Amino acid sequence: MNHDEAVWEERRARYEDQERQRHDDGMKKREEWALEVAKHQALQLQMEHDETVWKERRAKHEEHERQRHDDEIKKREGISWEGLAAARCLRYATREYTAVLAHVPLGFDALEECRKKTINIHGRDLLPSRCEDQVGDYTQRGNPLTILCL
Repeated sequence: MNHDEAVWEERRARYEDQERQRHDDGMKKREEWALEVAKHQALQLQMEHDETVWKERRAKHEEHERQRHDDEIKKREGISWEGLAAARCLRYATREYTAVLAHVPLGFDALEECRKKTINIHGRDLLPSRCEDQVGDYTQRGNPLTILCL
């Protein structure tokens, strides 16, 4: 083998080594990408599972809140004004009335319910202008007396 052939053979060997190295690098990159894709798909599946669980929990929570709200509405239906009595005249065409808010369920704020509960006086539904929580025998048994003043 002469000098030119030896140089040529050396260049060819170097070229083949470079090509093998590029091929190996490409294969490593493909393997890394495949691993990255697999991790991404696993994360995507986990996220989809988490989303499904979250939606189920949210639906249960919303159902629970709806049920709680419906129960509150049913309990509030039992609240009523009793013992409506006309009191003194405050000014021309204005009379004060008093009444007791009864059947307030445990756990409800009687004063807040008083402020929200209307009463029909002479065909008009009115809200109280003042609510009082008075102490007496009735309150000592667990339910406050709430007085309506119109």
